[in-house]
Amino acid sequence: MPIDISSLPNDPETLKALLLKTISEKNEVTEITKNLTEEIKRLKYEMDLFKLRFFVPHSEKMKIETGQLMLFNEAEETASKTAKTEETEQITYSRRKGRKSRELDLSRYPSVEIVHDEPEAGRVHSCGQAMKEIGAIVSYKLRVVPKQLLVEKHIRKKYACPCQGVDSEGIEGAVRIAALPPQMIEKSIATPSLLADILVSKFSDSLPFYRQEKILNRYGIEISRETLSRWAVKVYERARVLQDLMEEDLLKWPVMGMDETPVQVLSEKDRKNETKSYMWVMRGGPPEKPIIVFRYRPTRSGEFVREYLKKWKGTLVCDGYAGYDSGGRDLPLRLAGCWAHARRKFIEIVKVSKGQGCAPEAVEYIRQLYLVEDETRQGNLNIDQARELRQSKSKPIMDKFRIWLDQKAMESPPTSPLGSAVRYALGEWEKLQTYLDDGRVPIDNNMTENAIRPFVLGKKNWLFSACPAGADASAFLYGLIETAKANGLEPYWYLNFLFEKFPLSKGEDDYRALLPYNLTPEIVAAHLQVKPDFTTYKIPERG
Repeated sequence: MPIDISSLPNDPETLKALLLKTISEKNEVTEITKNLTEEIKRLKYEMDLFKLRFFVPHSEKMKIETGQLMLFNEAEETASKTAKTEETEQITYSRRKGRKSRELDLSRYPSVEIVHDEPEAGRVHSCGQAMKEIGAIVSYKLRVVPKQLLVEKHIRKKYACPCQGVDSEGIEGAVRIAALPPQMIEKSIATPSLLADILVSKFSDSLPFYRQEKILNRYGIEISRETLSRWAVKVYERARVLQDLMEEDLLKWPVMGMDETPVQVLSEKDRKNETKSYMWVMRGGPPEKPIIVFRYRPTRSGEFVREYLKKWKGTLVCDGYAGYDSGGRDLPLRLAGCWAHARRKFIEIVKVSKGQGCAPEAVEYIRQLYLVEDETRQGNLNIDQARELRQSKSKPIMDKFRIWLDQKAMESPPTSPLGSAVRYALGEWEKLQTYLDDGRVPIDNNMTENAIRPFVLGKKNWLFSACPAGADASAFLYGLIETAKANGLEPYWYLNFLFEKFPLSKGEDDYRALLPYNLTPEIVAAHLQVKPDFTTYKIPERG
């Protein structure tokens, strides 16, 4: 647009002031445009990330379009390429190899034989002679038997003396009645097997009590969800000594992971029903005897960290939540960061940008750190050997990565996705280095997050706890079941064993013998008179 020179002031000072004002306004518009452009980019990234989280499978195994192998998919990629080269085998010609069928091991289950025979007429050959049996072809199929309910009819015999006199104890007209053995829940129809089935269905298989109520109704058994909830609380009240012992043992080990997740609890005193509460999980103990404990708390405050760890000394593995810093302040503990959290932020950028930009470089640095950890596990290294390997291989990788992060921090706007990921890693850097100095400390907090995952999946089905007592009971049962699974015990058979033995226990030594990490599948199987492989829990492979 042409400028009307005649409208400009003649005074040089006024003209200069007008020019400076124009330049200032232009700079202001440029800055606003720049900020709006960055905001548009950020919002687009968040929208793409939202789509990614809701519509794309959640996996951190990935391959960048440039062909660069990333993270943990190296073995899978190699295996895939190997499989392609092994599709043919040279005999006298090339042919496609047949696939081996993956057969299930069905030997552990009871079986019934079903014989299929030729009709009598079919056993006569066209030549007129009777054909002889020369063998059989055996195949296997798996049949499901619907849940069977068996009623235990307890008959307590009564005895009385015909003389109706006074017995040696001075009781007149004494009648003797055979006593029932101690029960987990007295005066209840719930047997150890029923309790185990109900509690595992909810706290391991995420089947809410209201759905279990409907399932039982289909079998003609009317047990309300309120009764099922009450049984869970009674089990907790009766056996909470096990939680105390597990926490006591947990605090003896110098390394612990901690995480937390929201939960809605109704009927909390002085709180609205929609107010967020939190379930905390702690994982520790020796690697061969892991211990997992859940605790319900109304808030996410770092005060729980301070309260729980006030008598503990060691290394706490956690994410970047500020409550761990504030709660652990002035306590004799050291914080270790989680590389999985730092990695996740870069992976999200890579997925949204389809491998463009420099985020793949960060993911590659972190992949190299995890490859060192794979070497540690595969070599079955002890604590000192693991520390030496990390110092010799992981530390140089981290030093190079730190230089890269410092450079990107200067180049990337703080509010951009890359800038946010870089600043998170730099903010956690001291804690992310902690694992280098101690072979007992894991590189990430994934084991603790895996322990809390069943709870996160479960609450999507049952949505809330009806009261704080129910949340406390849930915390106890989740911890007990997850500890059993981590120690290789199938949760149903473990709880069945526990509910039979606990009422007969009389002191701390008896209770300690019932803790999951003090048992083996063979001990459980021998008591319940079932095959040992039924009582063994196989931990799913990392996906």
